[in-house]
Amino acid sequence: MNHIYRVIWNRQKQVWQAVSELGKGQAKTTSETRIRRRTHTAAQTLAASVLSSVVITPAFAADLPTGGQVVAGSGQISQSGTTMTVTQNSDNLVTNWNSFNVGAGHTVNFVQPSASATALNRVIGSDVSVIQGAINANGRVFLVNPNGVLFTSTARINVGGMVASTLNIATEDFMSGNYRFEGAGSNAIINQGNITAVGDGQGGGSIALIAAKVTNTGTLVADRGQVLIGAGNKVELDLGGPVKLQVEQAALDALIDQGGAIKADGGLVYLTAKAAGELASTVINHSGITQARTLQTGEKGQIYLLGDMGNDRINVGGTLDASAPLAGDGGFIETSAANVVSLADGVVTTKAANGRSGDYLIDPTDYVIAASGGNITGAQVSQQLANNGTVTIQTLDGNLLVNDNISWSTDSNLILDAWRNIDLSATITAGHSEGKLTLKYGQNGLAGGNTAAYTLKPGGKVNLQAGENFYTQLGENGTLDRWQVITSLGAEDSVTATDLQGMNSCLSCRYVLGADIDAAATQSWNGGQGFEPIGLGGEFTGQLDGLGHKISSLSIDRSAQTYVGLFSKLGLPAVVQNLTLSSFSIKSDSNYVGGLAGYSDFGSISNVHVTDIDLQGLGYVGGLIGDTPIRSVSGRPNGRISNSHVSGSITGTGSNIGGLVGRLSFTNVSNAYTTAAVSGIDRVGGAFGFAGRSTLQNVYASGSVSSSHFWVGGLVGYVDSLQLSSNYWDVNGTGKTVGYQGSIVGSSTPIAVYSTTSTSAFAQSTYTSFDFDDTWQIVEGVSRPTLRSEVVARNDTGGGGTGTGGSGGSQSSPPSSNNNNPSDNVPRRNAVSSAVALGAMTQGTNPAGGLNPGDQSPGAGSAPGLFIASGVVPGASNLPGSTTPGEGLMQSGGLLFVPLGATGDVTTGLTPVYVLNSGINFSGTEQPN
Repeated sequence: MNHIYRVIWNRQKQVWQAVSELGKGQAKTTSETRIRRRTHTAAQTLAASVLSSVVITPAFAADLPTGGQVVAGSGQISQSGTTMTVTQNSDNLVTNWNSFNVGAGHTVNFVQPSASATALNRVIGSDVSVIQGAINANGRVFLVNPNGVLFTSTARINVGGMVASTLNIATEDFMSGNYRFEGAGSNAIINQGNITAVGDGQGGGSIALIAAKVTNTGTLVADRGQVLIGAGNKVELDLGGPVKLQVEQAALDALIDQGGAIKADGGLVYLTAKAAGELASTVINHSGITQARTLQTGEKGQIYLLGDMGNDRINVGGTLDASAPLAGDGGFIETSAANVVSLADGVVTTKAANGRSGDYLIDPTDYVIAASGGNITGAQVSQQLANNGTVTIQTLDGNLLVNDNISWSTDSNLILDAWRNIDLSATITAGHSEGKLTLKYGQNGLAGGNTAAYTLKPGGKVNLQAGENFYTQLGENGTLDRWQVITSLGAEDSVTATDLQGMNSCLSCRYVLGADIDAAATQSWNGGQGFEPIGLGGEFTGQLDGLGHKISSLSIDRSAQTYVGLFSKLGLPAVVQNLTLSSFSIKSDSNYVGGLAGYSDFGSISNVHVTDIDLQGLGYVGGLIGDTPIRSVSGRPNGRISNSHVSGSITGTGSNIGGLVGRLSFTNVSNAYTTAAVSGIDRVGGAFGFAGRSTLQNVYASGSVSSSHFWVGGLVGYVDSLQLSSNYWDVNGTGKTVGYQGSIVGSSTPIAVYSTTSTSAFAQSTYTSFDFDDTWQIVEGVSRPTLRSEVVARNDTGGGGTGTGGSGGSQSSPPSSNNNNPSDNVPRRNAVSSAVALGAMTQGTNPAGGLNPGDQSPGAGSAPGLFIASGVVPGASNLPGSTTPGEGLMQSGGLLFVPLGATGDVTTGLTPVYVLNSGINFSGTEQPN
């Protein structure tokens, strides 16, 4: 930006003001009342209403101004034929007129002592001013008429500066240079003609249109100058200050309709309006072309469209152009109001052909980016990023929701700046090596004690290029934190801190994954020992945010090494979140082995999913964490694990073996589950081998649990002073009738559920404290609860989209409690729509080839919405819809039969609701529940 101030909303005074660029605006709460939409038809009606009071005939409307009387300053009025001349002798001149019209073919000339001289022309009669001819001046001309002003399509205004207003101004204020306009009328200014302000002849002139309603379908030109339009009942004009126009009092049905052309290259265009009343209404409707381009000499343009931050709405269509097509940097554009709606035809650009592109600021209250029903679509934001150097969406007094995919391939910066929270439910992709994403949240308060957050919701994902391309800030006074984006595995000896293995070189840094990472190459690293755990020999105290990405097929085989996992150790204040670890193979003959970390000393883990892991160790072995140690330092906060799950196989040859954590101490665990098969010697549990001095809330285990000794439980092997709330274990799945052994603080104990002898494991009513609106999801009577955040973990394409696959798995492959064993008929995932898909059975294991949903026993599968696979056909098969048995899909109501199985891929255009495992996958749009 080429100015040292910015325009902000003053919440107390309810006006826009100029402050230092470091200032932050405030807004009042958005009204929830219905928005009254206005269209261009309203402008046409407005024009008709003004014109209806004007009868343009020689008998009723003079072709030149009448009744002129100088009331302040010094000047003379003369007329010759069709031309009137006002000769001004003083710097300021005030003339009262009975009427002020200029007919077609007529001219009014103002001869003024300098370009800064100003002539106020006030109409005291009852007629609208109709300008059809020409007005010329070498200085500034004010035309004030409470009845309205109409510049027709034949009007040609060439002046140093032009102000037209339906609000009155006191003579004393005008003469002293205080341009305060005030009035309670609802009359309009309409421009259909051509108004040009040249300033001193070299540019710098001003055009200001001030009324309750202003419509421009003509042309306004003020190169190097300013075009100012204000709609309200009390307006202050400052031709020398940073904020040129300020609406201090609202007008009923205030409206600026800009459907014409405005041009102020190297200058400023400033449109601001404020509507009275509590009902929301459109105050600026932009459908024309507004241009303030950078000049070859470097002067940048600025464009502002500003409405009230309480109830007002701005429609942003047409073209806003502050670009730099020839030289220099792009300018600045801002569209701010309580509700800013970007129309489909809107183009906003500050693009520079030979310099840095400029900035576009959208400044509403709550703001939703959505394919439909929001304030703007993801495609529109993507286009704005292609046309601007920085796009900032800054909510005042609200949240910012991203529900539609955004992508760009330029070196642009997207800044999401929220008064409260940022929710990402779609994919954001920056394809350029310099493309950046900045998330600012909790900007309504200081950083200390601020609970605002950015959250990856189901479907949320961020794709970035490697480098320092991700920034975050909590609180208006918080530090702008810089993160290193990692997109590659790196080499086995990497120390660059720019790839996964190289994270060892900076254990206190902040990292995000900008892409999925395939770590299969680690199997042959270091003489077969594989990946070197991050923080080996130290503790990782930094942060890793997966941003919805996964690391897959990582291999570690270090027989004599303790503290083994993706991380060796996590230490306070380490944070790991929004990450999936898929198909890891981690083996050690020593203690402290975990999928994420061998050891966590009060770290924070959220939205971390470990799927299909093969984990082997001696003792203190857990799918997420091997050990969270007994506290040796008082006063430190508990560790935290939330919204996480584990599937696969966890094997220990010693003590403290658990599906989630081997030994859990001084850690709060909430909304977590495991389907992993767990085996060990003693202190073996479905979720925790040992758990003490911790809290468990909304945790369950369903994988098989086995022990060759004692202290074994379906949920916890051994308990020591544990706080529990709404925790479960599946008696049939774990094979354990006892949920824990040891002592529990309070009266709450783990609750046994059943998946075979009854269906309580598959009933939402069983899980009394689970939040099924935001955190959990369940297919009633078919599946156990799963976490909604798992959609983030599995969704490789971002929001929605199509997934196809075959017997080897796919994007839509479900979580597996027994590693995709199709013979157990255990439901795995809810994808929502109209069907249930069964995996292909091995011939002979289930001759009926189906599933009775009532008790999950093999059978003919008679329920509507079931797919039933039978027979074996080698190779890939495509199944077109059919009603004839043997030809493909047979449909009878909601029941669809697949009269064949497959050893290869099977595809169909059908959309599955419930995918039971990955033997057969169906292509089509998934709609996560």
